[in-house]
Amino acid sequence: MLRWRQLIDGDDLPDIEEQGYRDQHGNLCSSDPNNADTDGDGLTDDYKAGELITDTNGHTYQKARSNPLKADSDDDELGDYIEDKIGTDPLNPDTDNDGIIDSKDTEPLLTETQLNDIKIREAIRHSWRDFRRVRHQRRIHELVCRR
Repeated sequence: MLRWRQLIDGDDLPDIEEQGYRDQHGNLCSSDPNNADTDGDGLTDDYKAGELITDTNGHTYQKARSNPLKADSDDDELGDYIEDKIGTDPLNPDTDNDGIIDSKDTEPLLTETQLNDIKIREAIRHSWRDFRRVRHQRRIHELVCRR
């Protein structure tokens, strides 16, 4: 008989929880108690299960990082391992909510507004640099023409 904290696969997720636990959305999740990485994506099941949370209503659940049974939990064509490394949300196919899925988004962590703000700042910086260059060239031209 399995004890509560028995860890057959060594992934720190108790085997009893691998047989079934609730995530933050109320979904029943499970994984293979004989395999530390059930979906083989490079992230252990206990890491994907996330931390144990008790909310203000007294409900206890795992705040899941991703689905332990799928290598790409949100089906955005970016695997959970990659999303974990680059900082996108493996449970949301469009992390920045700009309408472009993370795998197709050139800046998956920045919204369109944030990108526009960056582009405006860059344009201002380039304009100011160009202005200083032109002003400097004009001064040189005035000095040369005075002679």
